[in-house]
Amino acid sequence: MNTAWLDRNQVVLYVSAILVGCTLGWAVPSWSPLWEAAVTPLLVLVITLTFLGIPLAQLVGAVQDVRFLLVLLGVNFVVAPLCAVAISLLWTGDPGLRVGMLLVLLAPCIDYVVVFTARAGGDRVALLAATPVLLLVQFLVIPVVLLGVLGGETVAQVDVGGFVSAFVWMIVTPLIAAAFLRAWAGRRARIARALAVAETGMVPAMVLVLVAVSAAQFDVILAHLDAVATLIPGYVLFAVCMTAVAVLASRRARLSVPKGRAVVFSAVTRNSLVILPIALALSETYPLAPAAVVCQTLVELVLLAIMVEVVPRLLPDGSEWRTK
Repeated sequence: MNTAWLDRNQVVLYVSAILVGCTLGWAVPSWSPLWEAAVTPLLVLVITLTFLGIPLAQLVGAVQDVRFLLVLLGVNFVVAPLCAVAISLLWTGDPGLRVGMLLVLLAPCIDYVVVFTARAGGDRVALLAATPVLLLVQFLVIPVVLLGVLGGETVAQVDVGGFVSAFVWMIVTPLIAAAFLRAWAGRRARIARALAVAETGMVPAMVLVLVAVSAAQFDVILAHLDAVATLIPGYVLFAVCMTAVAVLASRRARLSVPKGRAVVFSAVTRNSLVILPIALALSETYPLAPAAVVCQTLVELVLLAIMVEVVPRLLPDGSEWRTK
């Protein structure tokens, strides 16, 4: 498999995957439950492949960078909630869309953000090492913010088990699987060769995830397209604000350029694919909450394609004199 071609064209592939998923959702709407059921296993595959691509020793070393972690946590769990709440208060419309918007904007991404960070020359190892911390902290932050903004009734409906399940399936299981496979590969040359091939499957696996998500939610988005489209300016505003804050915070903290870029991508990219099952659990009371989450994914992918070109200009190579 030509991994260089896949890396160069991943944004086009991701957008194409969304279009294919929407086409499938339109052509065969009865298959939506099947696509929905496929999302979590496919995400587990993507994250496992991500962990396989980085030796465990590098992950342990990266997580010891306390300054990077503090900046990452401050941007994602102090500034981002304030920004998300402010935007949600400016927006008026269906309560389900507001709940979905808050859910997704409060949760930093733990999966494909690593891919885009690497594409822009960011420190993917440091960011990947921080993903368990990011997921654990969002378990604590999301209910608190929702309680303050939306009230206890909404928070009571948030399935805490969904967060625990997400952590086990999205972080613990892939990490254990990757460690086991790497240990096995150390004793079996055939397994090592198979893993080398498997590690090239990150982009194709991400394509499958986006096809499944788009196909599963297409009918809901289409039925409420006018209402869902009103969220787009809010999502764009969030991305612009968080980019500016992350660049400034990285410079003030004197992070290296690769780590600064990682902070920017983490600040903007949200955990939509992991939050989606939680939004689905709220869909009886807030039927449009999942549509708000999927809408954010679509907007975000376009923005990430732009950021791959823009962020290296905001934090250019050779600008270490600003960060040291």
